[in-house]
Amino acid sequence: MEQRAPLRAPAASPPLARDPRVDRRAAWARVIVFGTALVGAAAIGYALTLPSFSLCTFQNLFGRPCPGCGMTRSIAHLARGEVSLSLRLHPLGIVLFGASLLGFVGGILYLRRGRDPVWEFVERRGTWLAVGLMSAMIVLWIVRGFIVPEWAPDPVGPPHLFALPLPTAR
Repeated sequence: MEQRAPLRAPAASPPLARDPRVDRRAAWARVIVFGTALVGAAAIGYALTLPSFSLCTFQNLFGRPCPGCGMTRSIAHLARGEVSLSLRLHPLGIVLFGASLLGFVGGILYLRRGRDPVWEFVERRGTWLAVGLMSAMIVLWIVRGFIVPEWAPDPVGPPHLFALPLPTAR
C-alpha cells in the first residue's frame, strides 16, 4: 500500500510591499475627485439655481421621499453658509460634505508628508463607519417618510405619476 505524505499548510507569503507610486496616484485621484466635489458643491450653492419642484424619481413615483431626498439642496445651502436650512433638508448632507473635505485634506497630507491619517482611519474603521452611515440614512428615511412626514424636505403626498385623475362631474 502506498503511503501519502502528510498535508502541510502552504508557507505564508510575506505581505506585499505597497508601491509608493500607486499610493501617490491614488492620493492624486482622491484630491481630484474630492476637490471637484467641493468645487461642485460651491457652484451649486452660489451659481446654480435648483428647481422648485422635485427631481427625485422615487418621490415622483411613490409620493414618499427617498433616503437621499434633500441631500443636494442640503449641500447647496451649506455652501451658502445656511447651516440650519441644510440640516432641515437632510442632516447627513453635512456629513457628506465633511467626508469630502476630509478625503481632500487626507490626499493633500499624503502628497506632502507621505502619510494619510484619514485613509488609515478608513482602513481600520471603514466597515463600521459605512454600516453606521447606512443605518442612519435608513432610520432617517423611515422617520421622515412614514412617521413624521412634516420633516421630509418636500411634502409627502399621493404618488404623482401613478395618481389617476379624479372624474369630474359634468
